[in-house]
Amino acid sequence: MSAVSNEWLLLVWLLMKQRNLQKFTKQAHAMGYTPEKIVRASSSLILWGGAAAAGVLLYAQGVRKVRTDVLESIPFVKDYFRSTHEVPASDNPF
Repeated sequence: MSAVSNEWLLLVWLLMKQRNLQKFTKQAHAMGYTPEKIVRASSSLILWGGAAAAGVLLYAQGVRKVRTDVLESIPFVKDYFRSTHEVPASDNPF
């Protein structure tokens, strides 16, 4: 019985040696994200991030601080968001 198992081990060893098996190397990663995955996902993340930022600015355009500090500093839309009338002191909560 040991002769059969030895022959079997020899056969397996020869087959493994005959094959030109790929040698595995460690791939650089950060928390499981490889550079290839990051490059493939970057275009999608940029588009979704831009859409999210536009949505937040659209939602927050009513806040005076956002309007004066952020939206009026964008060159193409600053005239649209510039206040045309002053708020009376009685309506100003600050």
